[in-house]
Amino acid sequence: MNRRPGPLRECVKCRKVKPHHARGECLGCYRKRYPKCDAPIGNPGGKGQSRDPGAVASRVEDYAFVRSDRSVSRAEAAARVGISYRTAMRYDQRLNETSNA
Repeated sequence: MNRRPGPLRECVKCRKVKPHHARGECLGCYRKRYPKCDAPIGNPGGKGQSRDPGAVASRVEDYAFVRSDRSVSRAEAAARVGISYRTAMRYDQRLNETSNA
């Protein structure tokens, strides 16, 4: 599905007069800002992590082990395992659900 080039406008990023693509940007600048790939999973700006159920279960287990020492905060445990704080909150919820069931 190829799009026709838009009207000639000055790109808001590179300031060159080129065919308009979207958001006031030419196609090149738009693709630099919004690449056609999935965002990494994990910490923002990080290398990303697998969503494979086995890998997730392994990380939950690692997180539970680190958190078993009550002197370790959620943020510190998340940093040690290599997950975001929000993911640590989800892991805590998952661990609480399994312990209550």
